[in-house]
Amino acid sequence: MHPSVAKLLRELIGERKSGLLFRTRTGQQLHQSNILRRVLHPILEELGQPKCDVHAFRRFRNTYLRNYTSTPPGVYRFWMGGCN
Repeated sequence: MHPSVAKLLRELIGERKSGLLFRTRTGQQLHQSNILRRVLHPILEELGQPKCDVHAFRRFRNTYLRNYTSTPPGVYRFWMGGCN
C-alpha cells in the first residue's frame, strides 16, 4: 500500500475501537444494498447504463486481467481469491 494511502486510512480510522473501516454516520456497518441503491445505481442511471451489482466489477476485473494484461498467474489467483 502506498504510504499516502496508509496515512489517509489512519486519519480516517482515528481512535475508533469498532474495527470498521467504512461505517455509517451512526457507526454501524455499511450494507452493500444501501451503497448500490444510494450511490452506484444513480450514477449508472445518469450514465445511461443498466443497474449491476458489485460482482459485475469482479467479472470485469477477471476479464481484463486474463485478456488484456500479462498478470502473473499467482498474482491473478491472489487478486481473484483463488487457491495456490
